[in-house]
Amino acid sequence: MKKSTLFFVCITTLFAACESSQQKLHNKIVKEERAIYADSVVTPKEDSLVKILIDDYQAFAKQNANDSLAPEYIFKAADLCKNTTRYKQAIDCWTSIIQKYPKSNRAAYSLFLQAFTYENNMNDTAVAKKLYNSFIEKYPTHPLAASAKASVEQMGIPLDELIKKFEEKNKQAVAAKK
Repeated sequence: MKKSTLFFVCITTLFAACESSQQKLHNKIVKEERAIYADSVVTPKEDSLVKILIDDYQAFAKQNANDSLAPEYIFKAADLCKNTTRYKQAIDCWTSIIQKYPKSNRAAYSLFLQAFTYENNMNDTAVAKKLYNSFIEKYPTHPLAASAKASVEQMGIPLDELIKKFEEKNKQAVAAKK
């Protein structure tokens, strides 16, 4: 009886001590997310924490490529990169999702966000237009397809002209209701 109890205690201790590296990294990420998202603004001092979290997201995805969290963590890394002006790194993360997880629900959003980032943050409308058109072709029924089409149509039009167009459409819509 004592041997079986001792054996059980040893096995239980062994399993507790051998928490998987996957679980350890996931738990570390959860703690880092809490620390970063506790405040609504990331200060330069916290930027090192952001970098660590981005690295951990990517490490988890690399070490656990078949885990359902992998594309989610890459997507979160991209979001952090974009929101901290690491635009090229965000683009790279989205590219990774598109290439490695094309069937993921994050693939479509990744393509759209690449186009949006090229257009609005990197001021490269040629690449943005190409990516928007690719999005429209691959995901014609996606909820963001209309936004992608509108972006392509409005790209390069000065803001004051766009405002005039929208005002005219609103006037026509109001007149049609009367």
